[in-house]
Amino acid sequence: LTDPDEIGRLLVALDEYTGTPQGRGLAQLHPLIFIRPSEIRLMKWSEIDFDAKLWRREPQATKKKGVNAVPFSRQAWHIIEGLHLVTGRSDYVFCNLGNGKPYSNGAESKVLKSVGYHDKMVPHGWRHTASTLLHDQNYDSIWVEKQLGHADKNKVRGTYNHADYLEQRRQMLQEWADYLDKLKANVK
Repeated sequence: LTDPDEIGRLLVALDEYTGTPQGRGLAQLHPLIFIRPSEIRLMKWSEIDFDAKLWRREPQATKKKGVNAVPFSRQAWHIIEGLHLVTGRSDYVFCNLGNGKPYSNGAESKVLKSVGYHDKMVPHGWRHTASTLLHDQNYDSIWVEKQLGHADKNKVRGTYNHADYLEQRRQMLQEWADYLDKLKANVK
């Protein structure tokens, strides 16, 4: 999805989802940080830096030379805090409390189906949505691509530049979360 009105409607539907807190949290957090679905659902509490409000990912958990630190916006942090009350005693943020395992690959798709968007959006689609709209809003492509966990296509720069752009991405993600809140407010 790249239509702002449609994105706003989907975000409102996710807020109104009445399933498990883990399913709702996963579906709400994904548009805010747009990490690969297979990586976000495996987020561990041991990787969350509560002081810095940061997800410090284990290097083996990232694809290729992906982003190893993900800053949380205020909105994303609110979701993490809420989930900590539910799954904080388990290893995984998005934990099935019945068996102690992380949520399955299909969990977020089930939430999208439940709210009537399975034919319009897939979990991986948040990456397309964010990339398209952030580039349209003139955010630095290097920051966007770093957040997406993409390696620099410029091989020379990619070889020498190991900058994380953490503070720039933190600001970008906060402004992105505020933008998504505006899209939701326009629906209500």
